[in-house]
Amino acid sequence: MASQAKRAAEFLWYQRGRVPLLNVPIPWRLPYGGWFLAHGDAMGARVAGYRLARSGYEEPQWRFVERTLHPGSVFVDIGANQGFYTLLAARRVAPNGCVIAFEPAPTERAKLLRNLRLNGIANTVVEDCALGDREGNASFHLVLGHQGSWSSLQRPAGDVSARSRLVEVRTTTLDTYLEEHGVARVDMLKIDVEGGELNVLRGAERTLATRRPVVLCEVEARRTR
Repeated sequence: MASQAKRAAEFLWYQRGRVPLLNVPIPWRLPYGGWFLAHGDAMGARVAGYRLARSGYEEPQWRFVERTLHPGSVFVDIGANQGFYTLLAARRVAPNGCVIAFEPAPTERAKLLRNLRLNGIANTVVEDCALGDREGNASFHLVLGHQGSWSSLQRPAGDVSARSRLVEVRTTTLDTYLEEHGVARVDMLKIDVEGGELNVLRGAERTLATRRPVVLCEVEARRTR
């Protein structure tokens, strides 16, 4: 019964996203403090349903990030989405630390930027390129509608039911980006790029070897397959 109620609640929530006049973002309090604009999509549903769910959305993961980061840390969010981890990290590393957030999906990046403005965060740089194992340009699967969080350089997995279209994005490696921008220190990486994680790690070999950051990385078979 609980799972049926959850599916029904998510269905009703997603209906907001299908009707532009109803898809007004709702400011929602985050479990670690700060505010999040919850749209009628999967990410908004997870934030809005945090305290109603049997287990809060990625609570062990975000609490690990919270424990690991300290004022002055440098956090790199690869696949920042709408900013759930970016917002947490920006609060934890202040006042002297910084966050570098990579989000190539224009729909999710716009929501990320709005969330940063809502929280008055100024210690975060948002980049529109995708990280991988090479520099250049690539076709990017932009998932539309309520499942924009699953956009990726990889083809969407079978559980993604929303339509997608191909757009061209810039690509680079983490090693190249850090060298070009003179970033000498990285304390933690969060990698969640819907199946492209191995390529991100291949493009970060020097960073991993010399800077030795803590790494939080999604590994899910249906994505990496």
